[in-house]
Amino acid sequence: MRNHSSHAQHDLGYRVAAMLQVKKYGNRRLYDTEGSRYVTLEEIAERVRMGEDLKVVDAKSGQDLTQITLAQIILESRGAARLLPVSLLKQLVRMRDDALAEFF
Repeated sequence: MRNHSSHAQHDLGYRVAAMLQVKKYGNRRLYDTEGSRYVTLEEIAERVRMGEDLKVVDAKSGQDLTQITLAQIILESRGAARLLPVSLLKQLVRMRDDALAEFF
């Protein structure tokens, strides 16, 4: 059984952050490759809060989805989306990529 501590012991005696590696499937399910089980966004968020590093990849293409997943956690699990007015969210969706990059 996997130890879910937030740190892994390094051979030299100091502690290094554990790496949570997740595959995201087309059905939007998230699979913890080390724990060999499906996980929720909230479980991932809690483990990141505890200090684990995170890497999320698309199961089919191998594309790195870490940034997208972290943004999704912030918007969904913290209720951050409720803090942004609908009009602003619509404007962000309508912006071209270069204009959106400038905005941020």
